[in-house]
Amino acid sequence: MIGIDAFGFDRPFAAMAEDFRRTGDGRFHLAGPFAGITRSYCQIEKLAHLEQIGRSHGFKVAAFPVKIRRASAGFARVVAFVDE
Repeated sequence: MIGIDAFGFDRPFAAMAEDFRRTGDGRFHLAGPFAGITRSYCQIEKLAHLEQIGRSHGFKVAAFPVKIRRASAGFARVVAFVDE
């Protein structure tokens, strides 16, 4: 599982497009989704209050998604469980 407090993992589209035009290398385009090609993972964006966890690792996370009909993504209530 990968989580971030930003709107996404990728650079601005204009920067990716310019690198692709310059090099012809498709790896510059949308690198975030390509990370899951070799190993499946769950990507969660726009997380809030991460500083309240108090550590960068060593805790469990549960995500409770809200089902949205015919959608490939949606929102979720994400909870961190930190053992004292």
